[in-house]
Amino acid sequence: WLKPGGCLNVTEINEFSEINQITTSTLYGVSPIKLRYSSLYIQLLRNIQIQEEDGSWWRFNLRCSIGVSSNTEPLSGLKHTRLLAEKVPAPSGSLHLNYLELLEGLSTIWPQHQESINVLLGRERSSWTSKIFEERMIISEDSTVLAFNPRRNDLLISVDSHSIIREKNSNVWTIEIDCFAYHNILTKTVDYRSRVEWNETFLEAIEYLKINEIYFNTFVAADFLSEKKDIDESRGNHVRSRLRD
Repeated sequence: WLKPGGCLNVTEINEFSEINQITTSTLYGVSPIKLRYSSLYIQLLRNIQIQEEDGSWWRFNLRCSIGVSSNTEPLSGLKHTRLLAEKVPAPSGSLHLNYLELLEGLSTIWPQHQESINVLLGRERSSWTSKIFEERMIISEDSTVLAFNPRRNDLLISVDSHSIIREKNSNVWTIEIDCFAYHNILTKTVDYRSRVEWNETFLEAIEYLKINEIYFNTFVAADFLSEKKDIDESRGNHVRSRLRD
């Protein structure tokens, strides 16, 4: 039913509830909300392919997922998440999961992996990278900060966005590349000054911010060199495109 080039917008609503209360105190504090499906939606739409009546195959290009707060109270938490995916042609002969494999992933494999990530990151009482940033990073009061966590080499190498918010009274937009870490951070985020975004790559995240004219005073990243290959390839494609033009 979705036309080629059409976009699917998936929204997960999170209600404040004592039933959903997370009792584990982490470096992000105690969150009054609990997300259940954000990383599962990403994994599902990443892996699903659709065959039309004419025999053509289509997939979803995931543009972004963002946690949004609808309140202005400092500890209101993130109230819902939005996932935007575009229907695009699938590469000819590309491998994809069948229905039973998707069902197993959605019901068992991905939730179990999410739980293991939650356990790993749940032990984090302080970020070891914070000391480095405290000594070398100057952030003005009441500024707007873009934080980037690729987590490609280690899930625990990350920017502690909560400390920046707390100590600098700043708004922080955090980009996560690992969807399971993204889900975990969403669940722990308790401050309306925080936004958390998931993207496949750093360049896709920047493209989204440019299109929506979102600007920042400061950029801070952990393990940013892990994105070097992706950035270099993009520069090469841009140069080749200009030469063709």
